[in-house]
Amino acid sequence: MQSLWGLTKLSVWWLSLGIKLDRIQPGKPYQNGAHERMHRDMARELQHEIVGNITLFQKLFDKWRIEFNRERPHEALNMKTPEQIYVKSEKLFDPNAELLIAYPFGFKQRHVNDRGYINYNGNLIMIGNPFNGFNVGIKKEYDSVSIWFGNNKLGNLDQNLFLINPDSNSYKVHKPRKVLKSTTLLLTHERYPCLEVIPGRVAASVRRFIRKKTQK
Repeated sequence: MQSLWGLTKLSVWWLSLGIKLDRIQPGKPYQNGAHERMHRDMARELQHEIVGNITLFQKLFDKWRIEFNRERPHEALNMKTPEQIYVKSEKLFDPNAELLIAYPFGFKQRHVNDRGYINYNGNLIMIGNPFNGFNVGIKKEYDSVSIWFGNNKLGNLDQNLFLINPDSNSYKVHKPRKVLKSTTLLLTHERYPCLEVIPGRVAASVRRFIRKKTQK
């Protein structure tokens, strides 16, 4: 289920971890040209090489991933490989981290209940189900009240209707990005396990291919 900014439970969790969302306009994959190029190369080079079972299938992807990361130069990286410029994050992931977010002095905090609402001055205000369990910040300035999630402004509160008007600079406003000729993504087995490495239409065609093979 989506909410303000078109966020889902997963993307809200990402924001809570300090991850900035990088979106493109709907139906315009060319704005993410680097990633789409990777998909196209993967499909062209591997789709007709699929033989055997899932184990052999995974070996093909493992081999392709190593070549992509360590051997193949990328134009967008000044002909370097992803491995040459990749820097591992020093921040450790804590799967048991609390959902509570710290807000600056002057912010009021409200817990989002299991129905996606907060209580503000005795009024229920819908934030969205994906925010369940998190806390949002409320900042009052003169005659305006704004609602925040971490460093992200969700919008301004209509104090008559008790509805949130999404901020015009929020992530819901898609901004076109510069199209790159190659991708800077460092593929890992953990991020793209087995079939999940094949996106969209390629995945569907690969699954059909495997079904035909297994039926023979």
